Amino acid sequence: MYLPALFMIIFWCLCIRQKPRCKPYNSCSKVKPCKTDKGIKEEVMSLQQVFGWGTLRLALAGLIGAHGWHRALNGGIGPFGQWLDNQGWPMGVLIAVAITAFEIIGTLFLALNRYVTLVCLGYVGIYATGIAILHAKAGWFVVGPGRNGAEFSALLILVLLSVAVHHLPSRR
Repeated sequence: MYLPALFMIIFWCLCIRQKPRCKPYNSCSKVKPCKTDKGIKEEVMSLQQVFGWGTLRLALAGLIGAHGWHRALNGGIGPFGQWLDNQGWPMGVLIAVAITAFEIIGTLFLALNRYVTLVCLGYVGIYATGIAILHAKAGWFVVGPGRNGAEFSALLILVLLSVAVHHLPSRR
C-alpha cells in the first residue's frame, strides 16, 4: 500500500539532481533569464518550479502506477478484458493487458522524466475513452451524490494535459 509513495520519494530524490530546464525568454515571466552556448536569451526554471512540476509528475506516476499494479497483481486484467468484450470491444483481454502494461511502464517514464508529453497524451486517450464508455453514464461524482462518475478522470485529464504542455519541447 505504501510502495507507490516510497517509489515516488526515491524517484523524486533521483530526479531533483537534474539541471533546471531552460525555456524561451518571456518578459512577463518570474523566471530568471540565462544564456546558453549560443547566447540565446532563455529562462531557467526556479527550484520552486522544478519541485512543483516534479512533484506533480511523480504524484501522477504514483497514482497511475498504483492503479495498473493493483489490476495486474490482483487478477483484475481478465475481468476488465471480459467487461470490454461485453461492451463490444474486439480483443478485450488484449486491450486490458495493453492498458495495464502502459499504466505500469508509462509511469516509469513519467518518474524518470522521459517522453513525458507522449506518455501523458497516451493516458489522456485512455481516460477520455473511460469517460466515454463508462464514467459519463454514471454521472459526474465518484463518491457522495453518485458512484463511479467522471470527476476523477476529468481531473486526471486536466492535470495530464498541463504536465504534457509543460514538457513540450521549446521552439526557437
